[in-house]
Amino acid sequence: MAVRCLIVDDSSRFIAAARGLLDGGAVSVVGAATTADDALQKIDELRPDVVLLDIDLGPESGFEVARRLGERVESERAGSERAGSEGAESERAGSGGAGGPRVILISARARADYEDLIAAVPVAGFLGKLELSPAAIIEMVSSC
Repeated sequence: MAVRCLIVDDSSRFIAAARGLLDGGAVSVVGAATTADDALQKIDELRPDVVLLDIDLGPESGFEVARRLGERVESERAGSERAGSEGAESERAGSGGAGGPRVILISARARADYEDLIAAVPVAGFLGKLELSPAAIIEMVSSC
């Protein structure tokens, strides 16, 4: 089964190129978003397994989106724990995976430029835009 992927980037040209590179086979691109609010809405609607999240979303920050997603997951977990294990199982069944989608930050800049910021947000990892490939995504998701 293909990994369901949402691409979040403020560049429509990058989205088109990434979709062409990734879609088919091991990765299925289920949608794209160009703003933080659009990304959060599409994550709710599409329930992807993976979100490729650009760090620089124009005036917005991919780090902020990752932080907000992390808060959502923690809130859902706390609610599930209060509801009991039966509630937790049904909660997980409706999401893109246990605890929501895996977030992979992407950027045209080097990881070293963001090392401390990456460590401060709940993400599966980081890929440079030139490193993007279905194999790299599968490897990163598998290691989580």
